[in-house]
Amino acid sequence: MNKEDEHLSVKFYVKAEVNKKASEKAGRVIHDEVELVSIGQRGDRNTVFVARAHDVSVSHGMTYAERFAEEYKAFQDGREYVASGSALEIAPFISVARAADLNNAGVHTIEQLAALSPKAAKNLGMGVQDLVYQAKEWLESASDVGKVSEMQAEIDRLRKMVEGDKETPENDQYQSYSNEDLRNMIADATGVAPSKNTGRKKLIEKVEEMNRKAA
Repeated sequence: MNKEDEHLSVKFYVKAEVNKKASEKAGRVIHDEVELVSIGQRGDRNTVFVARAHDVSVSHGMTYAERFAEEYKAFQDGREYVASGSALEIAPFISVARAADLNNAGVHTIEQLAALSPKAAKNLGMGVQDLVYQAKEWLESASDVGKVSEMQAEIDRLRKMVEGDKETPENDQYQSYSNEDLRNMIADATGVAPSKNTGRKKLIEKVEEMNRKAA
C-alpha cells in the first residue's frame, strides 16, 4: 500500500450481481461474479466506499486493483492481506483483547494505530486515543534505538580499524604506503581487495607473503 493510503482499510471481495441482459435473453435470472473493493477510514465503520475492483480511480488514474496491488494480489491468492509493520501484539501497552478489537476494525500494526485520526480513535472507543499517543512514542523510541545501534556499529568498525593500525610492526618498510595503497597492491596481484576493516599489520603480512611467492 502506498504511504498516502496507509490510513485506509481496504478489502477486496466477490459478489453475485444480476446480469439484466443475459437474464432477459435466457428468460431466467443470470448472475455474474463481480470483484468489488470496499474502502474506508481505519476506525470508521460507518463511512465505506464500494466500487468495482477494475473501475478507474479518478484521483489516481488507475484501477483500484492497481492502486491497491498488494491487497488485490492477496485476494487473488485467497489469503488475507498482512500489512508491513510492527504487529500490535508485540506492543507492551496493548492487551491481547484490545489488539483483537483493533484488528477487527482494520488496525493491524503499531504504525497504523499511530496514524489514526482523533475522529477514528474516538469511534473505536474509550482509551484508543491514549493508545495512539503511546504508539507514536513507541515508534519514536524504536527509531532512536535503531539509530543508536547503527552508530554503535560504525563506532565498532572504526575502533577495529584503529586497533588494526596500532598493530603496525615497529620496522615498517612500507611507511610511505597508505593502507589504501596496500589494499590496491593486493587487489592488483590477487584480483581480490581486502576489506576496509583489515588492519595495517594484516595488509603488510599479505604483501610480504605475495613478495615471497614471487621471489
